[in-house]
Amino acid sequence: MSKIALTPNISGTGTFTIASPGTSTDRTLTLPDNSGTINTSGAPNVAPAGTASAPSITTDGDTNTGIFFPAADTIAFAEGGVEAMRIDSNGNLLVGTTSQISSARLTVNGSIYCTGSAALNVNRDSDGIVQAMLRSGALVGTIIVTTTATSYNTSSDYRLKHDIQPMTGALAKVAQLKPVTYKWNADDSQSQGFIAHELQAVVPECVSGEKDAVNEDGSINPQGIDTSFLVATLTAAIQELNAKVDAQAAEIAALKGRA
Repeated sequence: MSKIALTPNISGTGTFTIASPGTSTDRTLTLPDNSGTINTSGAPNVAPAGTASAPSITTDGDTNTGIFFPAADTIAFAEGGVEAMRIDSNGNLLVGTTSQISSARLTVNGSIYCTGSAALNVNRDSDGIVQAMLRSGALVGTIIVTTTATSYNTSSDYRLKHDIQPMTGALAKVAQLKPVTYKWNADDSQSQGFIAHELQAVVPECVSGEKDAVNEDGSINPQGIDTSFLVATLTAAIQELNAKVDAQAAEIAALKGRA
């Protein structure tokens, strides 16, 4: 068996050349600076804490991408000199942020995209909220499950509203609606509903987006419809129609009484 010779570099650069007899290729071992040590025996190797711009564990040729340790019991991952994610001292995974939101085990600053044929499953072991929607930290909607049902809720508490007035003119508004049947371009399947910009002209609360909007690459940025916002209009229209029917019935009864 051949021996390996260690030759120290006395210039103070902290490197050792490891030369293996019988080969033409030497290997160089570079020790860290005085902020860390490498142990040949006994205690485990110790690396400096590092930073996002200069991680303590990295690879040759890409020194601003790697692992560093920003706090006690915390592991962080840097990419291109910027922190990408970390596991904090409580075992929570934080992606794109250094702050945990509420008591979430996973906090992501940005979007989450799921692809492939697998479903996104959300489970809880009792009745209650499985997803909460917030706007600037304020709760604006929830998805709630029970043993047998799922509810999709938007904020509607009276304490969040003011200038509350009875709806009027609903029957005339319903008369302006243009329900249609159509086929989807994607698969030629048959469906029914409304054309977004036509509904927007009558009940704008039902529609999101703008007519003919496009993305930067020229692709369609489609409008969307939430027909649940039609419920109040349709309810008020039925009430107005019922009032008319009642009034007509009273007139007919009065006419019959005169006969």
